[in-house]
Amino acid sequence: MYRLDSDDPELRPWIQCLHELARELEPEDRIIGEVEALLLFGTMLSDVQGMRRRPAGEIHRVTLQNGLSYAGTWAEIVLQMLRDDQEWPGGSVANYMEDVSRRSTVMTGVVVPVSDPESFVRGIEAAGLLTITR
Repeated sequence: MYRLDSDDPELRPWIQCLHELARELEPEDRIIGEVEALLLFGTMLSDVQGMRRRPAGEIHRVTLQNGLSYAGTWAEIVLQMLRDDQEWPGGSVANYMEDVSRRSTVMTGVVVPVSDPESFVRGIEAAGLLTITR
């Protein structure tokens, strides 16, 4: 067995700490240590579950004020809205989101972000023009 003795004054505190850790534990101390380890492990598991990211393809459902409902990813919902928008003359999805953002701002005073489909849909919800139900 390796001896943990040293005359080096800088190592003495570390060696003493190792001796304390290596001493034989009483049965009660072992049980307390195991319970503490299990509690810590359970806490870590809870934290990990809270940190999980939602899958990229998660399905959402929104309902417009006129009663139309859409389901799908954020991008799919925006495409469905574009397809059904009677006021949209045609063009790219980016142009559609910018147009809806302008119209929403005029109607409600709320600026709808157009950086990505999720922000866009959530902005329309903030403007009170749709409800995210899932």
